[in-house]
Amino acid sequence: MSPLRRAQQTAAILTQFAGWPERESACSCGPGADPEGLLALLARSHDSRIALVGHQPGLGRLLAACLPAGWELRRSSSGEMGVALLCFQGAARAGCGQLMWLLPPRILRAAG
Repeated sequence: MSPLRRAQQTAAILTQFAGWPERESACSCGPGADPEGLLALLARSHDSRIALVGHQPGLGRLLAACLPAGWELRRSSSGEMGVALLCFQGAARAGCGQLMWLLPPRILRAAG
């Protein structure tokens, strides 16, 4: 997770209300993070579910790097991407992810 305050707050909400494990900060999730570094971090994890909380455009670049070539991800006009579920067969690798769903910010705000 990004070390920035808003990401920390979002991770706390996931822990409190969705039952996710306690948050861990990772410098490789901060602003300007390289998608390859994040993929390496994910590939080393032994967890079957991981929530990354970060910022645009970094998370958008990570998601694009995970998907097969040719995928185009659209963001809202405010630059927000929302929440995505991405799955891998085995370890996380560039171009090998499968996008299961992507919820835009307007849907998330309506659910709150």
